[in-house]
Amino acid sequence: MRPGMRRSLLSFVVLAAAAATVPSPVAAAAKEPILYQMQAEHKATQARLEALTQMTGPVAAAAQRALAVIRPHDQREEEFVLPLLSLVDDLVDGKVTPDMAWAIPMSDKVIAERGKLYDEHTAIIAALNELGTAAQASGDANLLAFTQEVAGDEVNDGAFVYPTAILVGKLVREKLAK
Repeated sequence: MRPGMRRSLLSFVVLAAAAATVPSPVAAAAKEPILYQMQAEHKATQARLEALTQMTGPVAAAAQRALAVIRPHDQREEEFVLPLLSLVDDLVDGKVTPDMAWAIPMSDKVIAERGKLYDEHTAIIAALNELGTAAQASGDANLLAFTQEVAGDEVNDGAFVYPTAILVGKLVREKLAK
């Protein structure tokens, strides 16, 4: 096993162990491998952008602008969108318990913030397009592919992740009301 993978696996085990002892939405999110993966993708994207900011010229400037919009957006997603996804498997199995009530106000927050989240996606995609243009001008095909991949992830968040998070809260509200 490569050292980086060993470190990632160890981090996951530590997070999962901590999540098992602390009952909170954020801890619940840490237990779920797909949510851990989404958080890891956020960190990897930010790390790549941070490295690009150390360069000089148009790529560095564009990377700084992209990082400035991506970092706070990812933090917001991890705060009140991603934890909701930790309940999807239980909901699919028809399991709803009173300890899931935290999902209702969190989902309400996603509903209230949805317009702002979409606006942030628009700003992120614009910044990634700017970075992609700089990458293309510098002949960096790998960086161009990276910008396209991250932009695709942002589109998927708006198309699938946010609606799913909202549905989680609605289902919990409906089932607990009965």
